[in-house]
Amino acid sequence: MRILLAICLLSLSLIAQAASRSPEKVLQDFYSWVLSTRKSTLPTPAELKKLTGIISPHLKNLIIEASQAEKRCFESVKASTDKPYYFESDVFIGNWGRANEVAYRNVEPKDGRATVDVTHFSVNPKIAKGAVNRVEMWIIRVKLNFNEGAWQIDDLEYEDGETLTSVISDYLANSKNFCRS
Repeated sequence: MRILLAICLLSLSLIAQAASRSPEKVLQDFYSWVLSTRKSTLPTPAELKKLTGIISPHLKNLIIEASQAEKRCFESVKASTDKPYYFESDVFIGNWGRANEVAYRNVEPKDGRATVDVTHFSVNPKIAKGAVNRVEMWIIRVKLNFNEGAWQIDDLEYEDGETLTSVISDYLANSKNFCRS
């Protein structure tokens, strides 16, 4: 009886995974949004709504918490010439520049998880084609989980080994020291 129940539950899980948006579609939707917003900091609450179902609730909540801390940091230096403690780069791109295209290979999910190396490209049209430094490339490892019946991005790992969740967690810890209330 337990074996039959386990088989039924596994079958339902596999059916739910097949019926949900594929990991590739999640990546496409995510990068379509990232490449078109041209943000250089954390997403706004309105922008985060567009990422509902694309990023995990855990990641979304971390970003909301960081946005609130960042807002407090800006408010703490309003009347001074101090520079606020804030995110100066695009947290989804992982650098100071802007990616204007990405590429990745087929996603191969296993046991409700998938990891995809996404190559980011920044092409500078002001530099002649074929010239050195016209194209910058870097890789971000995207980690997806099958959460609540859907594939969602749960974290990003930058080339230096840091992750988006660790960067946000560090920011939250440090903002308590750098931002006066």
